[in-house]
Amino acid sequence: MSKSLRNILSSTLLMGASSGAVMVLDLVRVKATAVFLGPGGVGVLSVLNHFHAVVATLAALGLGTGIARYTARYSSRGETDRVQRVLSHGFRAPFLVAVAVMLGLCAFARPVSKALFGSEAYSLLIIVYAASLPIGMYPTVVGTFLQGLKRIRALAEIKVLKSLAGLAVIVPLIYWLGLLGAALGILVFTATDLLLNRRYLARERVYRAWTWTFLDRGILKSLMVFGATSLLVGSAFQVSHLLFKVVIVDLLGQTANGVYQPVWALTMTYPTLVLSSMSAYSYPRLCELTDRGEIVGELNDIIRVALLLITPVMLFLLAFRSPIVRILYSREFLGAVPIMPVQILGDFFKVAFWGLSMYLLPTRRLSAFIVFNLAQDALLFGLAWLLIPSMGLHGAAAAFAASYGLPLFVLYFYSRRAIGYSASGGNIRLMASTLALLAGAVVLIGRVPSWGWWGFLAGGSVAWGMMNVSRREAVQGLVWGRDKLSRFTGRGPKS
Repeated sequence: MSKSLRNILSSTLLMGASSGAVMVLDLVRVKATAVFLGPGGVGVLSVLNHFHAVVATLAALGLGTGIARYTARYSSRGETDRVQRVLSHGFRAPFLVAVAVMLGLCAFARPVSKALFGSEAYSLLIIVYAASLPIGMYPTVVGTFLQGLKRIRALAEIKVLKSLAGLAVIVPLIYWLGLLGAALGILVFTATDLLLNRRYLARERVYRAWTWTFLDRGILKSLMVFGATSLLVGSAFQVSHLLFKVVIVDLLGQTANGVYQPVWALTMTYPTLVLSSMSAYSYPRLCELTDRGEIVGELNDIIRVALLLITPVMLFLLAFRSPIVRILYSREFLGAVPIMPVQILGDFFKVAFWGLSMYLLPTRRLSAFIVFNLAQDALLFGLAWLLIPSMGLHGAAAAFAASYGLPLFVLYFYSRRAIGYSASGGNIRLMASTLALLAGAVVLIGRVPSWGWWGFLAGGSVAWGMMNVSRREAVQGLVWGRDKLSRFTGRGPKS
């Protein structure tokens, strides 16, 4: 196992373990929400959460990627003063914008509620969500700053602790106050996030976000260049998801949107769990690389680790999708089960697209980054608008899969020209066998007897493992994992 693979795997497993713990805690919250509010309430919260994500992304000005990039670069050079200026400049503007946006949403809560739901009944919820925006800017900025410093353990601990604190309050609030309680839970969650990030930043001793240093035009310009790019892409991403849900509501109704939520929640959870865990290390690492060969090698390692970790999860979800929906939500949501296979196939394209596109920002290919991501967003909304009227919720899943599959195809050929990218032999075999296994499962579901489908899935999974994980690699991974676990638990030497 190469050093690059070990570093990626190490940070991914550490962040992934914390994300896994968070996911378990979130499942309790999701279950409580589904039981107490039903499909209709879950549908309302889904739209509210997407709206909140859009507004929070706009308020943050997209500075996060620039903060992580320049923090990593200046920190690797030991330029402490410049690192501090990145943090203070990166925090100041988003906080002021968040305050202004909060005041605007509070003033226009009724028309915003009318635009989202066709009713002013949810204006109080809009106000509660708006109040969380200024509070959320501190953890948003400090979190990307800690990522730039590669404080992976701190980020992992923050994720778990804020979920524990949030869960202890959110479930009782939902039980007592319904939708309003769920909205108030956002305030609790965000405030906890702020306190935890402030605590972990204090451990750095020399860095503070709440400081008003003199204006450094060079750093501000650098941050704003990345900020403009990230803001455009990030806001378009959130807007496309919001519009995607609005299309479902307009064409199929709020209850159908609630039924689709388990599919959407899963596809936004387990790939994000792995991908965000990987990016905590891989993004700053790619920011440090300048040699094309090293960048290509890093990308191949990223894609390999991502698919090796995520494919077993996708197969598990395919096999047990019905009990999973019943356990996590309720029987009222079982209409989501037939939709999941195509959505999971889309997750494969999403993971591959994410892994291959990771080099675009660190290497300052900003135009390509914008074009590919905006194309994906436009395809998601456009294909949903075309397919849902004739295919229902199956059209929503098909739109999701195609919105990642088509850009991935184009991105591959662009990357060959831009950085000389070529997939390693192992990755070609890994991607081809994963795609064949998932596509075969999708085609066979409902077309062959259940015993035949289960046989295909079981036999295909074994063949996939034998094709893609060598015995030597498996042994190395187990030895390395045991060593990491021993160090973590204090039972082994700390070198």
